Amino acid sequence: MTPGSGQLSGRWSRLEEGETKDLGDVVVTPGIKVRGRVVDAQGIGQGSASVTFSLEQRQRGLAFNAGIAADWGEQTRTSVDGTFELRQCLAPGTYELRLTDLVLASPKTVKRKRPSAARAHRGS
Repeated sequence: MTPGSGQLSGRWSRLEEGETKDLGDVVVTPGIKVRGRVVDAQGIGQGSASVTFSLEQRQRGLAFNAGIAADWGEQTRTSVDGTFELRQCLAPGTYELRLTDLVLASPKTVKRKRPSAARAHRGS
């Protein structure tokens, strides 16, 4: 996978032995690295919290091309000081943010937009 790209996966209901599946052009979308800090109302970091970014249900299964779509999300745990960093980059989409065993005040969703064509090709 290209460093800094969003992760994609594909699924097909049936492939016969020896069959060839033409995927056409699979465009690698620039991803975004997500990191942050989970704090309580007093600003104190919350260690060992489970942080999950999940692609909103209505976007799951929306194929970008030939049955290939963005992965559903990513999960990690916070460090002692409440900081976290996702291992994978997130592809464009709207993600629900959930914390385990903590009440999330804000934000409830995080939107990752597709870069414009001009910005996506910069530096190429």
